Amino acid sequence: MSIFDRDYFYQRTNSEWGRSPYDGSGRVQPGMTPAVRWLVIVNVAVFLGVAVLTNAGVPFFRHGATIEIVSGEVQQVIQPSDFERWFGLFTPYLLGRGFVWQFVTYQFLHGGLLHLFFNMFALYMLGAALERQIGAVAFTRLYLLGGVFAGFVNIVPHIFVEYPTIGASGAVCAIVAAFGLLNPQARLMLFLWFVPVVVKARTMVILYALWTAMQALGSNDGIAHLAHLGGLVFGWMYVYNLSLIHI
Repeated sequence: MSIFDRDYFYQRTNSEWGRSPYDGSGRVQPGMTPAVRWLVIVNVAVFLGVAVLTNAGVPFFRHGATIEIVSGEVQQVIQPSDFERWFGLFTPYLLGRGFVWQFVTYQFLHGGLLHLFFNMFALYMLGAALERQIGAVAFTRLYLLGGVFAGFVNIVPHIFVEYPTIGASGAVCAIVAAFGLLNPQARLMLFLWFVPVVVKARTMVILYALWTAMQALGSNDGIAHLAHLGGLVFGWMYVYNLSLIHI
């Protein structure tokens, strides 16, 4: 009997809850799942649409620039577009104008091709297996609410920062945490400085959470590490504290 056969891996309203992501050979089942496919499509479509409209010079998507003194040096600072202010997580509009939809829409905006690629790659690699375990509805709820929670955690200490937060990283981190908790012994291959390293999913989540926490406390690299940490925390809460697993 495997861990996937135990009663606490089943949800009353979801007959697929707790189904192993592995086939009979012990390998992960190939191919995209419905929710993952649509999330990837929407993220890529938004990115391409924004890129086309930005390159076309549409004013709503155009970035401005200002000259500012940064660390004692005069630098040109790129300002966010009106589109990013409206649909990214931008606290002056979120709190000042009540743009609450930003908690959802910011998850589908990305600052560059690599930003989009790594988020979608992680979503595909771990999300498809997780969706097969918990079902499309529970998976989509985890993804979206994980992003909302991550956004909230990130804006609390940055409430006066006038630059929008964008990206699916918080939602993806919720997926990563949930996968690691439900499949602690699963082996994942990571590439550290182009060197392949095989680690257990549980170990990977713990190490990544510790690294993210340290970065959130001491880094000033412009990356929303608190959002990543918030996503990891929400993934843990979703699995253990929201009655999705009945122990």
